[in-house]
Amino acid sequence: MVLPDKPDIPGEVRIRRAVSLVRGKPHLRDTTKTGKDRPVHLLPEAVAALEAHRLRYLEERLRYAEIWNATWRAEARYEDLVFPSKTGSPMSWNNLVRRNLKPLMRAAGLPETTRPYDLRHTCALLYTDF
Repeated sequence: MVLPDKPDIPGEVRIRRAVSLVRGKPHLRDTTKTGKDRPVHLLPEAVAALEAHRLRYLEERLRYAEIWNATWRAEARYEDLVFPSKTGSPMSWNNLVRRNLKPLMRAAGLPETTRPYDLRHTCALLYTDF
C-alpha cells in the first residue's frame, strides 16, 4: 500500500501502485495490474487502524532513519510506502504472512490454510450492507 493523496471521500483510499514478486523479491510497480487506480472504501475500524499505524510509522521513521534514507536515496519511490520493511523497501510477502498473518490466524482459531483472499471475501460478505 502506498500513502494516498488526500482522499476524495472520508474512509476511501486509492490504490495507485502494486508490489509484485520478481525473482522472489518484492518489486514496486508504477501502476496496478490493470494500469488503473481504484478506490477502496474502508470500514471505520480500518480507518482507525491506519490512523494508529501512522503514529507507529512516524516513530519507526525516526528509529530507522539512517537505513531508510539510504534505501530511499537509491529508490525514491519507496519513500511513500505505508508498510515499509525495516530497510525502507517493500515488505516481503512471505515474511508478512509468516510473522504477522499466521500468528493472528492461530490466535483467532482459523486454519493456517486460510488465504488472505479468503479473509478478504469473508469480510466483504459480512459487511455487504455498509
